[in-house]
Amino acid sequence: MSVSHLHLNVRDLNAALDWFNRILEASPDFVNDRMASVRLEGLALVLDKAAPDSPVIVALGADSCDAEVERLVARGAVVTEPAVDRPWGVRNAYLAGPGGITLEIEETLESVGG
Repeated sequence: MSVSHLHLNVRDLNAALDWFNRILEASPDFVNDRMASVRLEGLALVLDKAAPDSPVIVALGADSCDAEVERLVARGAVVTEPAVDRPWGVRNAYLAGPGGITLEIEETLESVGG
């Protein structure tokens, strides 16, 4: 088995779709009045119109955490935690997404564990 998609509740479906399009340049491949599907690489995020928002972190890998964060901030993303090197061998940062969604940008560092 493999993961094919995740369902995330958002109160404002249109605002969430606007955010994904504006910040990640990800357009939905399906939309109706109660749900939409946005594909990020091989994973589909199904945004369900519902209350409350789902508190969730969606982690995306990047070759350069800093460069990716800078690119997304230029499009209007808001950093909630700046990039930092972690002891488990990654550099990551967190951005505020739509509703309760937080976006994590993660880069694997060359030297893990020193």
